[in-house]
Amino acid sequence: MNKYGRILIIDDDNVAVFIMEDLLLELKMADDILIASDGQAALDILNQIRLKKSKIPDLILLDINMPILNGFEFLEEYCKIEEFKGRIKILILSTSSHTKDISKAECYDDVKGYLSKPITREKLLSTLS
Repeated sequence: MNKYGRILIIDDDNVAVFIMEDLLLELKMADDILIASDGQAALDILNQIRLKKSKIPDLILLDINMPILNGFEFLEEYCKIEEFKGRIKILILSTSSHTKDISKAECYDDVKGYLSKPITREKLLSTLS
């Protein structure tokens, strides 16, 4: 099982965030977990990390359907941050299993997987291994 120093969860569903955080802690997969409730909040966190030159996340768990800035809008902005390209693994988390969304997610180099909610221990471990 992979261990990540820092994980950023980007999801507006408090229950999903609670479950994901609990699962990550139970599996001892992260030393540090950051949480953002939408894509804009996540970009703000990443920009603060970049400006302070602090440790970047090793993994981002990204929901697609969120207010303010959705997952795909986040990815468009994220791709403009040169320092992060190729350094952060991104997994898409979504209630959508629509092939259009899955195909769109595969267009981003840093997106390494697509998990359908609800997230289970087995799905997470399978995707990350």
